[in-house]
Amino acid sequence: MEICESKLLKRNGDFYLHIVVQKEVKPKADCDGVLAVDLGIHNIAVSLNSKTEKARFYGKALRAIRGHYFHLRQKLPNREVVKKVGSHERRIVNHELHKISKAIVQEARETNSAIVLGKLKGIRKNGNGKGRRFDRKLNSFFLP
Repeated sequence: MEICESKLLKRNGDFYLHIVVQKEVKPKADCDGVLAVDLGIHNIAVSLNSKTEKARFYGKALRAIRGHYFHLRQKLPNREVVKKVGSHERRIVNHELHKISKAIVQEARETNSAIVLGKLKGIRKNGNGKGRRFDRKLNSFFLP
């Protein structure tokens, strides 16, 4: 196991240490298939099972939540209220992301499949020229 990154945080007078480690994991040898997962902007995750060949799209509820709070933040008068709404949105989005990841893992367990993720290099390329609306979606891609 190798330590890659660490962060010391202070919240409400308490200190927290976040440590990121890298560990080599041996794949299970008795998998019957592959569950390919591709992460995107419009659909936060799309899974395709090699056994059923059926694609599942995740993220409709997440888009609705983010859109609702985006428009709500535009109407709010002061910074304090915007901060409060932002933390509320973050909790709801985190919960939704947890439900999506749990559904993907459950699907893999039901079909005895290995989960394979797509490569994400260069996803935040600057100056793509797609406009402000697309930039907002792209830059909130990894933010819960």
